Amino acid sequence: MEEVFNETEYYKVFNCTSDPTAAEMFTFFEHNPAGLVCLIIATVITAVQTVIMIDGIVWISKNIPHAERSSSMIWLYSIWPVFCIVSLCGLYIPKAALLSNAGANLFLFPTIYNYLALLVDYFGGEDAMISKMKDHPIKYSRPPCCCCCCCCPPGMCSRVLKRKQFNRLELLVMQISVVRPLLLFLSEMFVLDGTFPVDNPFNYMAPGLYIQILTVGSTLTAMQVLGTLNASCRPHLKQYSTQSKFLIVQFALLMCNVQNTLINFILNGLGGCGNPYPYKSRDYIWNCFLIILESLIFQPICIKYLRTLKGNVLFIPQKLKKSKTYAGTSLMKAGQKGLLEEATEAADLDGASEKTPLVMRRARSHSDIKEGYGSVITV
Repeated sequence: MEEVFNETEYYKVFNCTSDPTAAEMFTFFEHNPAGLVCLIIATVITAVQTVIMIDGIVWISKNIPHAERSSSMIWLYSIWPVFCIVSLCGLYIPKAALLSNAGANLFLFPTIYNYLALLVDYFGGEDAMISKMKDHPIKYSRPPCCCCCCCCPPGMCSRVLKRKQFNRLELLVMQISVVRPLLLFLSEMFVLDGTFPVDNPFNYMAPGLYIQILTVGSTLTAMQVLGTLNASCRPHLKQYSTQSKFLIVQFALLMCNVQNTLINFILNGLGGCGNPYPYKSRDYIWNCFLIILESLIFQPICIKYLRTLKGNVLFIPQKLKKSKTYAGTSLMKAGQKGLLEEATEAADLDGASEKTPLVMRRARSHSDIKEGYGSVITV
């Protein structure tokens, strides 16, 4: 005799009391069209994002000459497609939704580091960065954590950037790469033990509340320092469109670490448990689905400001072209004499198009940093 599907029993199992296996979920989707539609939408978006990511990686690797710069830009460009891929795994396997969030964070942390490395590369190195910012103190009275300090005297909330100070700020940003994985590990342990609060996230006797508080605190600290550094560097890097690249990292950090906490509080505040995800870990499932939808907003920003020469590659000054440290490498099809010089002089960024072939690159040198050239490249 054929087994009869009992929808009532499945609702009892899935009514926020347990997470189904992938096979059980697809069986349940036959009677839950809303969940199936969400899964199809997420799959299509992820497939498109994967194609966009591969195309962008190939373009950046071919058209951005500096290895350090192209590597950092690839990390930034890939962040939302990778989020989509790991989030889709969480949708297909609900029991692994927490691990998919952990996977997204593990990719986010080196991306944050590469954003800082990109800022340093735009200056031409740490020495050039500190040298150019010595006359412009860093103001710490900025959102999200220090808005209340805007009324304080300027001397209390601003400091001149020095190497030790930069190293401390870098550590405050990278602390999230240690704190967040540890908190995710503890969350998974408490979930397996059954002591992680699901029905009452405000229960002060359970460890989940303190994990969420530490997560938000660590994230806000990293966001505060990133925002402070970005705002201080922006006047010196106007041609590099650093604000748009900063928004990519900032919102990725926010969505991965704070959004899930807000969803948990909202769902438990609304009460009840219904479609399309009537699972125990429905807050993580919803977080995965929303991250995939949010990628539709932020990936066009990545395409506009990262898959382009404008804001990433500058022309070479005449003085630098005569420098002994300037190493020319022709990447053009024709190798005739004179083409290299003509292409270099005609390579002002305002007139360069996406199809303009890259002509030159130079190795970094301490002497160039002293002369104030920074990391300058021609197209």
